[in-house]
Amino acid sequence: MPTTMIKKTIQSTTALIITFIAIFGGIWTLIESAGFFFESSFGAYVKKWNDGLGFWVIVVISLVASFITTYSSNIYVFIKAILSKRKPVKILVIRARPKWLMEMLRRTGEVAKTRNYPELKPEYVSDVETDDKIVKRVFSERESRNECTIKILNPATKSDVAEALLEKWDIVHFDCVIASPNARLCLDDGMIEAHAMREILKDKEIRLLVLMDCDSLQIALTTKAIGVENMIAITRSLPVLAGERFTQGLYGAIEKGLSLDKSFQAGKQLASTEIERDYVEQLFVFEGNSEFEFFKSINTA
Repeated sequence: MPTTMIKKTIQSTTALIITFIAIFGGIWTLIESAGFFFESSFGAYVKKWNDGLGFWVIVVISLVASFITTYSSNIYVFIKAILSKRKPVKILVIRARPKWLMEMLRRTGEVAKTRNYPELKPEYVSDVETDDKIVKRVFSERESRNECTIKILNPATKSDVAEALLEKWDIVHFDCVIASPNARLCLDDGMIEAHAMREILKDKEIRLLVLMDCDSLQIALTTKAIGVENMIAITRSLPVLAGERFTQGLYGAIEKGLSLDKSFQAGKQLASTEIERDYVEQLFVFEGNSEFEFFKSINTA
């Protein structure tokens, strides 16, 4: 169990115990006082009841009251989710690194094996957190609360992608390789032409399409051309570490309930820790409704 979770459990349990003691003590004192001040058969009855069955009634009432008081915010969120009948946000992550392509790139020297990547060239770094793992990690808590559904295609073949896209997805994220100059998307069993990819994605009611691939804007062109509401694409070669940082910033902000524009800016800001800010501004492109939010801002801390 993570340290933060242990701390939260201890804090909430301590709060529950203290609240119970306070409520129980208050009710018990109130009833005892009533029995003391009423010098009559009623007072005697109150004292007798308080010493018998009344004790356990007070215990139950105090437990319920303290539980509601301590976890009121969590109960509110839970009830609100049930009443709103909100469907979970569905995320599809497609990651492909075909062996044949990576071998070809290594032979031709197009993949730099050092962290000091050349200008306008991608690097190949083995210890980078991949996009599918980032998305899974960022939304793990929401997924456990059934607020989010994540499907990962890794490896991903043409038939895998076509079949997955028969379902309706809110976010579709591609972490693949674009083969130039004809802008073909490389999957594990071959390539898909740009025009074919646009047809596959068209009219799928995708709320956000993320193409974290070098020169991916060549495939998407515009949101209208590809038939999606919102789109993030790359204009040129994307350094691996900058891509990792951008993905972390983008989805971290989306998970917090921020708008797409603020999430996009968060991604760029984190990416600028790896490459020059001017290059970042030219590299990432967002098109669509900047005010759109996937999750409303709810403090789940």
